[in-house]
Amino acid sequence: MKFEKKVVIVAILSIEDYSVAHQRAAERVLEKLQRLDARIATKYGRERRHLRQAVRCVLEIHMLPKLRTSDGSPFRAYSVDVSQSGVGFIAPAEIYDDQVCVGVPGKEGRHNWFLAEIVRKRQVPEEMFWEYGAVLLARVDNPVPIQAEPAT
Repeated sequence: MKFEKKVVIVAILSIEDYSVAHQRAAERVLEKLQRLDARIATKYGRERRHLRQAVRCVLEIHMLPKLRTSDGSPFRAYSVDVSQSGVGFIAPAEIYDDQVCVGVPGKEGRHNWFLAEIVRKRQVPEEMFWEYGAVLLARVDNPVPIQAEPAT
């Protein structure tokens, strides 16, 4: 018997569309993750290539057209931490793609854009959020343009 691989297409809620319940849950999750990171920093902090900074900012996340398993809409997510080589963030849905384009806020309201590989993802227990860790692979000038897939 042959099985077909199905692609799951999801829409990922952006922070400006969070309900009051989502916003409260996001704040709880960020606090939980910050406490967890503080506990394990003494053990793993020396092993990391770059120091992680607990930074709460709003990241812009774009899916890559070839790999996209979401509906293709960019979304905004809260960061958990930022380092020279990666970012941690939360989102209220699972991201199935391995790579994304991440916009980190910079000077004068402009974003610094990076191609990033998601290397860690886990659902936060008892919450409606997923936590992600992404390695920054390369700096890019602009987010990858979202293009419609050709009809087949």
